[in-house]
Amino acid sequence: MSVQMKTIISGINLKPFKGAFGYSSVTLLEDGHDLILFDTGGYGVRRIIFELQKEYQINKVFISHLHFDHCSNIDLFKKAKIFINAKEFENFQVNQDDLDLYRPVADYLKYLNVCTFEQEFYITLLYNFINDAPVS
Repeated sequence: MSVQMKTIISGINLKPFKGAFGYSSVTLLEDGHDLILFDTGGYGVRRIIFELQKEYQINKVFISHLHFDHCSNIDLFKKAKIFINAKEFENFQVNQDDLDLYRPVADYLKYLNVCTFEQEFYITLLYNFINDAPVS
């Protein structure tokens, strides 16, 4: 069985003269058992992500990093396991003045099922290593 990928949002990197505009890619992965969302996008695509999570039973969300355009809709996935790299998670907790990190997510992470990891692991059941992965 192979992993199927579906692009939900195609990212765009625009660099205005002042400020920042981020529009990250959002991808849905399916391996036959798991539906895994890679990033949740920025607030501007919230309605799309809301409809997506109503249509699919997404049980894992992988967050590449905690910038606003990658994780603003994380709160829509209350029943999913949320995977975040341990160093990224620690940086988020320690560097409260880092303006690139999306602060409202701090409240969301208090009630979500967050799984941090330090080493590489397979997130899909296709490889069936997830239960042995160094995930907290």
